[in-house]
Amino acid sequence: MRAPSKNRTRGVAFATSVVTSALFVASPSLAAPPRLDTTAAGTTCPAADALRKAIAAQLGRDDFDRERAPDVLVRIRSNEGGLAADVIVTSRDGAVSSRMLEGAAEGCEALVRAAALSVALAIEEEAARAKPTPPPPPPPPPAAPPPRDAVTTATPPPRERAAVTANALSALGLQPRASAGAGASARVRIGDATFVSARGFHLPGAAMPNDAFSLRLVAGGAGACVEPASSRIASVFGCAHAMFGSWDVTEASVPMQGRTAAFYAAASVAAGARAKVAGPVHVEAVVDGQVPLTRPTFLTAPCPPTGFEPPFIALALWVGAGVSIF
Repeated sequence: MRAPSKNRTRGVAFATSVVTSALFVASPSLAAPPRLDTTAAGTTCPAADALRKAIAAQLGRDDFDRERAPDVLVRIRSNEGGLAADVIVTSRDGAVSSRMLEGAAEGCEALVRAAALSVALAIEEEAARAKPTPPPPPPPPPAAPPPRDAVTTATPPPRERAAVTANALSALGLQPRASAGAGASARVRIGDATFVSARGFHLPGAAMPNDAFSLRLVAGGAGACVEPASSRIASVFGCAHAMFGSWDVTEASVPMQGRTAAFYAAASVAAGARAKVAGPVHVEAVVDGQVPLTRPTFLTAPCPPTGFEPPFIALALWVGAGVSIF
């Protein structure tokens, strides 16, 4: 016959101690000091009070007098290799933790200290699990409203640096009859809403009602414009110019008396609007009031003479398209 296995003998002994301890363990709801069972040690061991002091030294406190203190049982027994300790800790909620320590060559006292360390670790682990989960941090306070005097501005439209426009125009009062012509204008920004401006126009010969002669006007000038309102796609503006040029009789069916050409000077005040079409291309419309500062008279020689003298104010309508430079 073969001798029983040593490992089998150890397992049976340890299982027996765990079952026995579970049957006799004190209720975890009551205070109970740690118990040290050395009846199976076969040697001299410290008293139970030494186990309690060793556990308190490891924990830094002694909580075994309070209610619902963990129940601790340490059983020291002889083993084939010397001594072994069965450490059983029952938590306040009834959970059982067991561990076997063996091979303490230093003797029973050293094994008790090792058991005390094992108990302290089990107690700390149970305390960490029982610690309530901290509440989530409070939500951040709502953002303070902006000051009452804070002004929210939209992204400003791109600033046009310059623009060139070609125009068709129709004039009333600058020639013997209403006439049409062509013109051009340009402007360059000098401030947030101000520009220097130049414009010119050509009105080809327009005949008298009796076709006695035809009169042509070519003029140009410089001035300034302001743009009181603008957006990304449209703007309104006003301009003032000093205009200079000349009238010329281009055709005459009868002799003329006196002059056939005269100097033209006028003050021009205009208001208009422009709109973006695509990319840098824009269209604009302008109403222009011109006050001639020179008012020459053109007369035919035969009697009764017929002639033309410009009125105190004339009107022109400009409509065109051009390109803006940003």
